[in-house]
Amino acid sequence: MSEDDQPAPAPDTEAEWTIDEAITFLDPKLTRRQLADLITTLKIRSCGTRPRPVGRPALTYDVAEIMRLHSAIMPWLLPDKPLGMLPAPTLPSADLT
Repeated sequence: MSEDDQPAPAPDTEAEWTIDEAITFLDPKLTRRQLADLITTLKIRSCGTRPRPVGRPALTYDVAEIMRLHSAIMPWLLPDKPLGMLPAPTLPSADLT
């Protein structure tokens, strides 16, 4: 098999962002502090590290997990929609008789 006949490498399906990368892509925006605090509070594990020009490597996080976190918390961070305007959560009804 020649070099030209080699199959193409499989695409990387696990994308990762640093916190600084994530805040540039998320819309509506979060501050770096907000995202870092959420990650710490919810104990979201990093996927790896990415080298920086100076200092320690930056931690990376799964893009899909960051996107789910962002969509879940955004109703509480939007300034134009007071929390009283959010739909109430629904719980399955239980027969207590």
